[in-house]
Amino acid sequence: MHTPDVRPSTLPMALRNLYFQWRELQIDGRSPKMTELQVHHLVGSEHSTILTEAIFDADGAISDFIFLFLDTHLRNGRTQQIPGKGLAQLPGKGPGSRIWGALAACITDGVPLRASFPYVGPDPAYDKTCDVLLPVADDTGRHRYVLTGVIFLPSSAPSII
Repeated sequence: MHTPDVRPSTLPMALRNLYFQWRELQIDGRSPKMTELQVHHLVGSEHSTILTEAIFDADGAISDFIFLFLDTHLRNGRTQQIPGKGLAQLPGKGPGSRIWGALAACITDGVPLRASFPYVGPDPAYDKTCDVLLPVADDTGRHRYVLTGVIFLPSSAPSII
């Protein structure tokens, strides 16, 4: 589930800093370009950071999302290597999945999104995530990348969407 209702008051404190950093890179309301983004400076201790790139087919439709960056917090919890892999290669994450839909909406609409997904990982204390998805443009100004901040929430946490 995702929503374009992204205001600082709708985000958990752990994701607000990433959102504000992204906003500071905007010029005249346009999404920052990848060349303006320094992903390593956007990694936070209270959230996990992911950068994906949309791959387009000859007709301009999104054919996959490639993971370009996962911070060490996320990589350490995974047994498989994710950077360089396509989202469609991961079970249940391909076209039609909730995560695919949110990433595609972020790219297509070019607006930040707030999302929540079931937690998939080794820690039984968590069962859902809270995410902020932020569009990033290529050098031509086309939305091609999504910068995502993720926090993990226990089952006792209230719904954020």
